[in-house]
Amino acid sequence: MNRIAIVSFLSLLPFLALSGCSKESAAPTSNPEEDIKAAWASFQEAVKAKDPEKIWGLLDADTQAGAENAAKSLREKYAKATPAEQAELQKKYVLSGEEIATIKGVSYLKSKEFAHPYREVPDSKMTKIDMKGDKAKLHYVEPDNDKEDLDLVRKDGKWKFVLPMTKVSKGKD
Repeated sequence: MNRIAIVSFLSLLPFLALSGCSKESAAPTSNPEEDIKAAWASFQEAVKAKDPEKIWGLLDADTQAGAENAAKSLREKYAKATPAEQAELQKKYVLSGEEIATIKGVSYLKSKEFAHPYREVPDSKMTKIDMKGDKAKLHYVEPDNDKEDLDLVRKDGKWKFVLPMTKVSKGKD
């Protein structure tokens, strides 16, 4: 009898291990404020590391779409620009010509136009979180004592940042 119980248990072991990896583990915790604090810490780390892939994963779908649109506009503007205008765009966005010519939403996050407003985030201190349902506003103070805030939305149990995306002008800058 013991042998049957052991064999039965061992045959169920792979299924028990996989059940711990279900999508249900991504469900919201009982403390959304702690989830927002964790998202903030991840955002600070990603910005400090200047890691566009990690930042991308912390952004909501609308912000990602905005980055894709900005990248497309920049790519098109660069393709139509004279060599002198291309040099100006490279200087403004702090990206190489090749990077701009092939830019996508994720790589747009490396540009100075996107990154500059968040340059103080890694050393900033969170001061307050205002929550209303699946939306939140995170308030923080930068090292130079500027008070800023960021919006977040909860999607599929995860808090994502809603960031404004600069528009790429069609004409000359």
